[in-house]
Amino acid sequence: YAGSVNFETVRLQDRVRGGAMNIGVGAFNTYRLSASVSSGIIDNRWSLYGSYSSLQSDGFRDYTSTTAYSFFFSGAYIGDRHLFKWNAFDARSQNGLGYLVATESQLEADPRINLLDPNDKDDFGQQLVQFQHSMQIDKRSSLQSSLYYGGAGGDYFYTYDDGSGSLAQINYPLFNDHYGFMSTYFYDYKRLNFSTGVHVYRFNRINQESVTPNFEQAYYNEQSYKEELSWFGRVQWQADKLHVQADLQIRSMRLTVEPDYDFLSRPSQGDLLFDWTFINPRVGFTLEHSKALSSYASIARMGREPTRVDIFGGFSLISENFESAANNSFGPEYVNNLEAGLRWNRSKMAFSGNLFYMDFVDEIAPIGQLLAFGVQKRENIASSARFGAEFEWNTLLFSSLPTAASPTQTNTLSWEGSLAWMQSQINSFTNADGQSYKDREAILSPNWIINQALAFEAFTRWGIRLEGRYVSESYMELTNNPSFVVPASTLVNAQLSWRGPRVDVRVDFNNLLDVQYYSTGSPVDIDYNGSFDEPGFLANAGRNAMLSTRFHF
Repeated sequence: YAGSVNFETVRLQDRVRGGAMNIGVGAFNTYRLSASVSSGIIDNRWSLYGSYSSLQSDGFRDYTSTTAYSFFFSGAYIGDRHLFKWNAFDARSQNGLGYLVATESQLEADPRINLLDPNDKDDFGQQLVQFQHSMQIDKRSSLQSSLYYGGAGGDYFYTYDDGSGSLAQINYPLFNDHYGFMSTYFYDYKRLNFSTGVHVYRFNRINQESVTPNFEQAYYNEQSYKEELSWFGRVQWQADKLHVQADLQIRSMRLTVEPDYDFLSRPSQGDLLFDWTFINPRVGFTLEHSKALSSYASIARMGREPTRVDIFGGFSLISENFESAANNSFGPEYVNNLEAGLRWNRSKMAFSGNLFYMDFVDEIAPIGQLLAFGVQKRENIASSARFGAEFEWNTLLFSSLPTAASPTQTNTLSWEGSLAWMQSQINSFTNADGQSYKDREAILSPNWIINQALAFEAFTRWGIRLEGRYVSESYMELTNNPSFVVPASTLVNAQLSWRGPRVDVRVDFNNLLDVQYYSTGSPVDIDYNGSFDEPGFLANAGRNAMLSTRFHF
């Protein structure tokens, strides 16, 4: 919630020549293969990297087999002041679908039950090409720019009873392409760091529906376009013990939807237009009290737009939802986020603690009602909040250092873990029947998540790891009916590994206690009368193992 994800490709400037291959085999006829190779630096200017990975598995649930692959390539030219880099990947995944929840009695009889048809499958591919340029302008400033294009598409099949006792199948193909440009300017001067940049982006999407096998005769054809222009800036100032950072992002975007008026059986009223502008600021500081102890605090505000599915209240524009979508009845979400914490690092112990409070306005929240394909309907909740505490630790319980008699033997025992306590509060909401509720908790939001692990490193090459995870219960729907709860679960896993000069071997033992646990769920309307009857769950795999090997050269 209110977070960010950062990722980067492999660094080529100082990557050594060589490669690696990973092979894995495990439960449910699971096979994994991945390989990578790097050229290292060629003529002090060029560097190339490539990788391939594939996965095949029958899956835990019935009819949920997976076949997937991906290719990735990266290359760079390294000049004195200029760095040119290009990245590209191609990936495809073919999956059997198993998103429908089952009742507890059904799962007790068969935990692997799948209420979907064996022919319900997803076949999806994605590609991306990116070109990057980095330029060192002078000793204090630099410029980084990126131009990219991506495409994706595939088929999504759903089988149903057509009312005559025969099965029919609908295909929901999806195609999209997107492209954009981003450029960032960096300036460093003594204690001050500054960066600013822009991002221009366009996303094109085609949604169709057709009856198998008449794929070329779509009875529903809707297109949408999303355009975004954003500016961002960051300032960092560092004193001896005080570090201050301020960020600002301004996002402006437009979503254009071209409805299928022939499907709606109504005269064309033109495109549906949705415009949003968000100003997202953040200010924070870190104070170093000593070499081991530091504290920090930050305040931020963020807004985000609803998705196409949120606006429609479903996956397609139909007569029942057209007016509400055209009138833009679904609004954006805003959150004010406060955080403060401590970090303490010593030679044999590290600890961090964080307190947070998130105040939401018009939170885009799931309400428990299923739309289709296992996706819950979401609505704007006028006023809600999430607050809690997070703790992480890593401590060295025992260490046996090498001796003259045994210079290669090092034995260590460490204890690491994390604890998160979160309380969600929805001040009030009104359901579809007009009934109001106050002081409720958000759905699928457990109050406690605790992870712990004991790791033993023996004789430098051997490793044993024992992990435990506890997740408390959570509600399935917003009225917080105690009959519709995802129960608490405790999971224990273990790993055994051996690291050699050129070969690594690892065995993962998952769910050692062989417990039947559920990580998600939703209420089920068994008799289709509009009211919930029983809780439904997706069961996870019981005790299983995975063997992985890595060869590097």
